[in-house]
Amino acid sequence: MKIKTDEIKKLAIAAIFLTGFFHCDQDIFGQRSWAFNFSLGDAYCFRMPLVVEQEGYEKIEFTAHYHTEAFQLPVYYSWKIGTSKNRKGWELELTHLKLYLTNNPPEIQYFSVSHGYNYLTINRIWVTDPVIIRLGAG
Repeated sequence: MKIKTDEIKKLAIAAIFLTGFFHCDQDIFGQRSWAFNFSLGDAYCFRMPLVVEQEGYEKIEFTAHYHTEAFQLPVYYSWKIGTSKNRKGWELELTHLKLYLTNNPPEIQYFSVSHGYNYLTINRIWVTDPVIIRLGAG
C-alpha cells in the first residue's frame, strides 16, 4: 500500500490536534472527577467493500477508497464528556466524519457522505498510568 504525501501531512496534523484529546484527572482520595473535551482533527478511512443496489440496475460491488476533507466546512470534530472515580469511569462521545469516494467506478459520478455521518458511543474507561483504556459501543 502506497501512502501519498498529502495523506502523511493529514495524519501529522491529526496527531498534533489529537495529542491532548481527553484526559481524566487522577482520582484524589477516591473523589469523582469530570472532564469535557472538544477536538478537531482528521481521520484515516480504511478501504472497505461497498455495494450499491438500485432497482432496475445491476448491483455494483467494489473496494471503496475514501478521503475526508476534514478541514473544510463542515469540519471533522469530536466531543466527549466523562466522569471517573476510583480509576474507572464512563464517557459519552460524538464524532462527526465526512467521507468522499476517490475511486468511483464508471457507473458512479460522485459519492459522498458529507453532512451527517455522526456516531455516538458510550465508553467504559480504566485509568492505568500512563494511558487510559477505553471500550466503547454505539
